[in-house]
Amino acid sequence: MEIQKMSFPKIMPLLESCIREMEGAAKKIRATLKTFPIGRLRVSPHRGSYQYFHVAENSKQVGSRGTYIPTSQRNLACGLAQRSYNETMTEAFTRGADSLKFALQELNRLEIENSFTAQGPGRCQLLSPIYLPDDLYAERWQKVEYQGKLFYEDEVLLTTVKGERVRSKSEVIIANMLNQMGVPYRYEYPLRLSSGRVVYPDFTCLNVRTREEFIWEHFGRMNDEDYQVKTFRKLDSYAMDGYIHGVNLIYTMENDVRSVNSKTIELLVQQFLL
Repeated sequence: MEIQKMSFPKIMPLLESCIREMEGAAKKIRATLKTFPIGRLRVSPHRGSYQYFHVAENSKQVGSRGTYIPTSQRNLACGLAQRSYNETMTEAFTRGADSLKFALQELNRLEIENSFTAQGPGRCQLLSPIYLPDDLYAERWQKVEYQGKLFYEDEVLLTTVKGERVRSKSEVIIANMLNQMGVPYRYEYPLRLSSGRVVYPDFTCLNVRTREEFIWEHFGRMNDEDYQVKTFRKLDSYAMDGYIHGVNLIYTMENDVRSVNSKTIELLVQQFLL
């Protein structure tokens, strides 16, 4: 059994971010309480509508019905209701933050990330890991063997810094940028669509931090009308299979006038793959 898609380095910052947001919300809401009237609101059904009563904070009478709030003092009823609601939300956010803090402490204490390597090199050789730390997960992902598309004899020989053969100078730039920025990738890794058709995206990339896979297509002949039509069909086909630009699909384009921009590639890598 393997539980490999889960990324604790991804979960931890999310928990920390939620804690900060909840504590910040509680603080802001708590600060509003001084702007509302003191006391509490009692609501009583009356002839298909409601009557409102102001129960003073210092009221010592148990079950006090409070003072009737006439329609002319509607703002008082609104203020008392809002105060009660804001107090409830302050407590909810505070308790939520405390619960997440406890969960974060527990996850840190469990040290799931290091459980496999902590077994020692001798035992690791005998084990089928349930969960791998990020570096080992990326290493295993990168070593998957596959058969990509074949090259024709008349195709230009273009290689990356890793010695891989690719089909265009722009793909060399993309591959080298991915390698430079430490992003594991597979070139023309086969992808079977729901229709049963197998396609070969230019790059299949791994965001190690989130353990999410992105496919990256580079469309290099956007000046060609037939190529444009095929490109849009391909993007539609990807969308039908759940590959959406900016979610799990990245694409870049160029034509005879404008070539691929290395800075753009770097920004896309930073945004989606790190």
